[in-house]
This record gives sequence, C-alpha cells and structure tokens, in this order.
Amino acid sequence: MQAALLTLAWHAVLFAAAFGLPPLAPGWFPDLGATVVNLAALLVPLAVVARSGWWRRPWLRSLRPRRPLLLVPVGLVALSYALPGIQGSTTSLLSAAALFLAVGLSEELLSRGVVQQVLHPIRPRTRVLWVGVLFGLGHALSAAVFGRPLDDTVAQVVSTTAFGAGFAALRLHVVSVWPLVLLHALDDWCQVTSPGAAPWQWQLAVAVGFAVAAWWLTRPAALPAPGADPSATMGR
Repeated sequence: MQAALLTLAWHAVLFAAAFGLPPLAPGWFPDLGATVVNLAALLVPLAVVARSGWWRRPWLRSLRPRRPLLLVPVGLVALSYALPGIQGSTTSLLSAAALFLAVGLSEELLSRGVVQQVLHPIRPRTRVLWVGVLFGLGHALSAAVFGRPLDDTVAQVVSTTAFGAGFAALRLHVVSVWPLVLLHALDDWCQVTSPGAAPWQWQLAVAVGFAVAAWWLTRPAALPAPGADPSATMGR
C-alpha cells in the first residue's frame, strides 16, 4: 500500500507541476518546462529519503555498480534505438539530454529507489514484479491524464512494466541506483531523438527480454545469500 501511495504522490506532484506552471520553452532550452516538471516530482522520493534517513543506504551511497557487466546488454539495447541515426540541432539534442537525465533521476529514485526499498520485506521476485507493475500502471495514469491514444498506452504499459521489473532485478545485483539513472536517460534519449519509432517487433523483443531477465536474475541460485551485504566491498 505504501509503495502505491508513493507512486500516486509522485504523479500528483508531476501533474500539478505540468498543469500549474507557466509554459517554459526558451529557444536555448526548449525542454525546460518538462525538465522542471520532472525535477518537481523528484522532490517526492528525495523527501522520503530524507525523512527515512536512507542517505547512507548502499543503493544511494555507492556510485560503482557491483556487477557492471550486467549493465552492458541494457546499454546496447538503449543504443540500438539510435541505429537509424540521431536527428535534431545541437540545442535540441542537449535540451533533450537534460530532460531525460531529469526523467531518469526522478523515475529511478522513485521506482528502483524508494518504492523498491519500501517493498524490501517481501521476496525478491515478488518485489521486482510489484516494482514493474507500479511503474507500468504509473505510465497508464500519465497516458490517461495527458490524453494519449489507447493503443499507444497499452503498448507503453506493457513495455514499461517489463522495463521496470528488469531494472528492479538489476538493482538487486548492481546495488547502486545511479547507473540505472544514466541507462534510463540514455534509453529515453535514443528513442526520442531517433528519426522514428523502432519496429514493434523489436520493441516487443526488448520487453520480453526485460521480463526474462527479471525472472532469471531473481532465481534463488542467482541472488545473494540471505543476510549478505552485496555492497560490503564497494567504495562510496
């Protein structure tokens, strides 16, 4: 229940900022308005972290991923969206980079950060599933509020649920949330700045891949031993 309420609170701030702030789109930063909206929503997970005293938790304290090779396939998937090329002026590309870094920070600190931490008492596979489901349902809520077409909404919910579960499973192994922030931003940036949407077959394959990875990484044999601190040998 707490995880769902946190997700709703994040979206409430997002929507309030989106509809309450004046338009912000200067020529030197065309995505300024959307960036500010996502940074406003970022205040929700930051407030939870501050109130709960989680600043010293390994997923926030650690900068280096514990098992970096697990992140390579995710990076390659993100870059695959840029294979047809990248379009846009230098200004628009930099503006989009700033926007999606804000999106990555806000969504990862919420979903793979505080929501996953709140769900910590339940079993890893169930925890990962719920993180993915809440992430996907959050995108359904956003789509409804912003009036996106139904077919696009369904496809986005499926893909973001699988994406969310895959990233949640990765966080169990890499520990640090910061590489996930960067990969999330890279994935969004490559998709939006490419000349067109990736073929639906590739998008479906990616969703299936994330779902399979979530299942594989949460096998009992793949998880750290109960009570073990996977970040014990990591630097700050």
